Amino acid sequence: MLGMFNGFNGRKLKAQLKMAVSRFQITSNKRTALIKQEMRNVARLLAENPPREENARIKAEALIREDNMIEAYDILSLECELLSERIKLLEFSKDCPLDLVACISTLIYASPRVDIA
Repeated sequence: MLGMFNGFNGRKLKAQLKMAVSRFQITSNKRTALIKQEMRNVARLLAENPPREENARIKAEALIREDNMIEAYDILSLECELLSERIKLLEFSKDCPLDLVACISTLIYASPRVDIA
């Protein structure tokens, strides 16, 4: 798979992967804090008299989506760490090792879909 490219800079890739992992952690921590705050808002909506169940349901669905996104960040972070640990294997092999194809494919697929700056 890497045979069609001239190569890559392993040190630069490792640094970028480490930065991506830290960005995933920062974003995950921010979103976790926001989720906790929104959960309190949902509880407040349900505690009102009369309860505003429809608004609470909409907010709860948004919280579930955010929680799923945090899980995706964790998976992508693990994929980045795996690739970072196996850069030497990539540097010395002519083609991409079969066990890393799924990891690299996942990162390529997810990169435009996550909002990590």
